[in-house]
Formats: sequence, structure tokens, C-alpha cells
Amino acid sequence: DYDEAEQRLRDALRIRRALFGDTSAEVANTISALVETLWEKGEYAQAEPLIREALQIRRALYGGNHADVARSLEDLGTNYFQQGKYEEAVAFLREAVAMRREVHGTIHPALAQAMGNLAWALFSLGRADEAEPLTRLSLSMNRQLYGDNHPETATSLNNLGYVVEAQGDLAEAEAAYREALAVNRKLLGEAHPKIAVNLSNLAFVEYALGRRSEGIDLL
Repeated sequence: DYDEAEQRLRDALRIRRALFGDTSAEVANTISALVETLWEKGEYAQAEPLIREALQIRRALYGGNHADVARSLEDLGTNYFQQGKYEEAVAFLREAVAMRREVHGTIHPALAQAMGNLAWALFSLGRADEAEPLTRLSLSMNRQLYGDNHPETATSLNNLGYVVEAQGDLAEAEAAYREALAVNRKLLGEAHPKIAVNLSNLAFVEYALGRRSEGIDLL
């Protein structure tokens, strides 16, 4: 029950403010947990001032480059993205990616996720050319971190399919969608919503390639 979870987190936040002060790491961490619960309820407007407060606390505590500061930047970017404010999302997600690179180096799960999020925000703005290299980097990182048969790799493959399809490269889109489908079948079986999405994506590409019967068979 998300309403109950929200109330408990608000109670915990009040207690931690009293115990540790308004500008403590404990308060910032509790705010982040509360934000995730508000997201589950779709309450992005309520989440925004809390995210900004956590970001302000973490910048004061840790200075410029820190994983927790990057997390708050990503949270703010994600919050804007979910409200359809893609330009604002891109600005904060771009800053988060730069910070993740400084903090974690060139290969890290948090960097791969941040790059994927930035790429998707750019894609949502119709900027597939900018999204493509980030999507490829995220995919490459996920392969190195998790291997070929992993949910993160499947997600990156599917996203690459979207990006290159938008650029008109239907052959590569087909290959990406097929691999994403194969990975998800191994991990999830046939009766899963992600399989339906993969099949639909692949069907539309087959249809666009002129292979209508193959496309219809996939639907």
C-alpha cells in the first residue's frame, strides 16, 4: 500500500529531521526513499521540491562530484521526464552523466543507467542522432557488466532498436529487436508484457521492410 508507505516515510523524515538536523545525509536519504514512493503514485509535482531539497543537502555535504549528488540530479531529470518536460530532463541528466563519469570512471552500472536515461530523453525530443552514441555506449557497458543474457542488456538492445529505426536503419533495428526478444524469452518465458512489446516492435519493422506476412505472424 503506497499510501501507507508514504505516511511511514513522512513520519521517518520528521523523526530524522529532529534527530540529525535538516541538512543531514540521513534526511536526504529518507527524502529519496519518499520520492520513489511518490513516483509509484504518479505524484511528480509533489516529488519535485523534495528532490530539490535532497540535491541541495547533498551538494552542501559533498561538494561537486559525488555519487549521491549524481543520484539527485538523475532523480530531478527523471521527474521532469515523467511529466513530459524533456528539455529540463536532458539538462539534469546530462549533468548526472558527466558527474557519474568523474565519480565512477568509464564503466559502471550507474553510468550505464544514466547514459541510457539521457539517451531516452533525447530520443523523446526527436534527437535520435544524439541519442544513438549514448545508447550504444550504454549497451556496450551493460554487455561488459552483465553479459548478453541480462535484463539491462535486453533493455539497451530494445532502445537501440527504437533509435536506429527512427534514423531509418531498419536492418539494424530488426537485429536489435530480435536479440532483445531472444534474451527476454530466455529470462522471462513467453507470457510476459516485455515479450509482447518486443514482438510488436519486430513486427512493425518486418512490415516496413516489406515482409508483411512475417510481420503479421508476429502480432
